[in-house]
Amino acid sequence: MKIPPEIFQELISSGSFASTPSGSELRSVPRFVASLAVLLIRLNGDKNAKPLPATVKDISTRGVGLEFSEPIHVSDPFAIRLPLRNGSFLWLHCVSMRWAPISGKVCSIGVKFTGLFAPPKAGTGVVAVGATVDR
Repeated sequence: MKIPPEIFQELISSGSFASTPSGSELRSVPRFVASLAVLLIRLNGDKNAKPLPATVKDISTRGVGLEFSEPIHVSDPFAIRLPLRNGSFLWLHCVSMRWAPISGKVCSIGVKFTGLFAPPKAGTGVVAVGATVDR
């Protein structure tokens, strides 16, 4: 899934962003260095999954680089909540593409967006919706 340009511009305007790092021209989609607090919900079948804090370290129209307190193994599904300028949020369904420990309590996770996500209503569990994949 690729985030539409107008939504991507809004996302990068709501955080603290810098130009792409050296060597990023080797990536297929440009990334922006970020420092953006988000919430993450694991979607491994646990209907009682609690949102946990994570930090977006870089962002592109197709994914993000996250720092999170635990590993998320390759292909594991989860959702992240990104803040928008108007105070609302954009929830995105994601999968991990890679992960590596970077300290005793922090992992670096490479993330691909796979669709939009509808957060659960109280007591109903987790439901993903509208997954339109653009590869």
